[in-house]
Amino acid sequence: MEKALQRSQKLEAVGRLTGGVAHDFNNILQIISGNMQMLEPASGENEQIEARIKNTLEAVDRGAKLSSQLLTFARRQPLQTGVFHIGNRLKRIEGLIQRLVGDAIAINISFTDDLWNTKIDPDLFDNVVMNLAVNARDAMDGKGTISFLFENRVVTGAARKIHPEMEQGEYVLLTVADTGSGMAPEVMERAFEPFFTTKPEGIGTGLGLSMAYGFVKQSGGFIYLASKQGRGTEVRIFLAHTLEQPNNSPELATKRSVGGNESILVVEDDLQVQSTVSSLLSQLGYRVLTAHDAEQALKILEQNKSVDILFADVVLQGGMDGLELGAHAKAIYPELHILLTSGFSYDSIRNKDRLDQNIHVLKKPYKREQLDAAIQDLLRRS
Repeated sequence: MEKALQRSQKLEAVGRLTGGVAHDFNNILQIISGNMQMLEPASGENEQIEARIKNTLEAVDRGAKLSSQLLTFARRQPLQTGVFHIGNRLKRIEGLIQRLVGDAIAINISFTDDLWNTKIDPDLFDNVVMNLAVNARDAMDGKGTISFLFENRVVTGAARKIHPEMEQGEYVLLTVADTGSGMAPEVMERAFEPFFTTKPEGIGTGLGLSMAYGFVKQSGGFIYLASKQGRGTEVRIFLAHTLEQPNNSPELATKRSVGGNESILVVEDDLQVQSTVSSLLSQLGYRVLTAHDAEQALKILEQNKSVDILFADVVLQGGMDGLELGAHAKAIYPELHILLTSGFSYDSIRNKDRLDQNIHVLKKPYKREQLDAAIQDLLRRS
């Protein structure tokens, strides 16, 4: 138990450091991405400049993917949750997983008809499953069997003697098992650490199991490894059972059909990010006001009753964060639309582990089209 506690504390400390770095990195990526997008129209027919802009934006996408993986491990990824039958969810992407691991690997998916529902972020769940499949493929040298077994499991006090972090209750247990080479005890000790990998240099990032760990923990579940050298590895994921019925999160609109000249108040304490975002919105045809903190934003709202949308970073300097600002502003101006953005949101939400599903969070770095689509979606809902 003492060893498990020390391991948990170590991962928690690494997670805090990792989350802070990833958050700042996302702000930098947003500045680069925004400025490159504003330069695109000015490139004209200069193919060399167009190519450089394209390469830079592709690099931003790569950086954003890495940052997203770090935030998942750190449990600072904004969750857009829904209720799902995760056995059926996995069946939907079985073909994608098969293409990912290759035809030489057999995939078995098994679950009972009465499998319970659970509450997850579906996109993160898909990413975690695919990362686990890739890890299993590599452990088997591209040939073998990966099994995904789903079952209902009631955790009692007896289980806590083995895993003290686990809480009693009803869970959906997903076991991902491979027929690979297995893990040595010293490897299992460090398996969830970010960037730890036994693969050759240049192969993978060492973030697959770290992502799984962060996702499960932030979803209120538990994850454990069982492995013996030469006998394969099992990754056991416990996700809390919910009595809610399955639902699907609404998708953002992709075509502009309303709006385009609304007034938007941008609240961002990083002045470079604020300037870049304001220019992007102006290019899209919106009227833009700016504020560097919640107090200034509220003063502007008092003086400008015509503001249509409050676009605020979740993390703000001062005594009020973006979520609190949004709730306070909405109480005063019920017709005001709220759109939030964040490099991460866990710290700023503090006691809340999930965002209200009615509040959309645009993850940094975002593209001009994604920003416009999020605004369009808000206006369309009204």
